[in-house]
This record gives sequence, structure tokens and C-alpha cells, in this order.
Amino acid sequence: MVGRLLAVSLIMPTVRSQSRMDAIQAPIIQVIGQIIRQVPGTISLGQGVVHYGPPQAALDAARDALGDPVTHEYQNGAGIEPLIAALGAKLQAENGIDVARGSRVMVTAGANMAFMHVVFAVTQPGDEIILPVPSSASMPCAPR
Repeated sequence: MVGRLLAVSLIMPTVRSQSRMDAIQAPIIQVIGQIIRQVPGTISLGQGVVHYGPPQAALDAARDALGDPVTHEYQNGAGIEPLIAALGAKLQAENGIDVARGSRVMVTAGANMAFMHVVFAVTQPGDEIILPVPSSASMPCAPR
């Protein structure tokens, strides 16, 4: 049976449809990371990737959160309220930014997600967007 299925798959050509993803280049961070790994002793200054773990308090909080059933439920897309409140308090105390006066705090899973939300919030289909060069490799993908 396996031999017969294999023979059929060798006869039938693979049909591949075009996708917008085909036009996207490999993430430059991964490409540069591979080059850096090939040259021992190279220090990358290209991205703010830390080479140390989170503080013990953060690890303890994450461990505690795993036991809370609410952690495993869908949450507000803008971030969980206690985190947004803590960030708002930090912005007020350390930066003088009062988020209660029309500003908005949104927690995202990285800068790419934040950039996508900004693009969606301020543009309409057909709008033209000027992107800085150089920019993040994923920036040109957002407006498409």
C-alpha cells in the first residue's frame, strides 16, 4: 500500500499556488544571525537581544500565573488590565505621561505586532505609506 501511494505521488505533479508570502524575504535578523554564528567572536549590535535571563521576581510571577486558570483564557487584545495599569503608573511617575488624558497603552507580542496595529489604526485600503530606509525587514509587509 505504501509503495502504491508513493508511486502515485511521483506521477502527479505538485501544484503550488502563488501567495503573498512568496514575495517576503527571509527575516534579515535570522540571516545576519547565521552569518554571525559562522564567525566566532562576532558581537551583534543589530538588535536589542539580551543575553541574560529575566529577573527572579518575573520568573516567580510567571510560575505563579501558570497555576491560575485565568492565565489560560483568551485575554483582552490590548493586554491584561493589571499590566496596562502598571505601565500607565510607570509612564506617569517616570516619564510624565498621563495615559488617562487621551493616550493609550497597548501591550503587544513584539514591535511587529505593535507596528501592524498602528498601520491598521491610521490607514485605509489604498493609502500610501512612506517607510524609512533602513527599516525593519517586516515593515514593508505591514501595509500590504
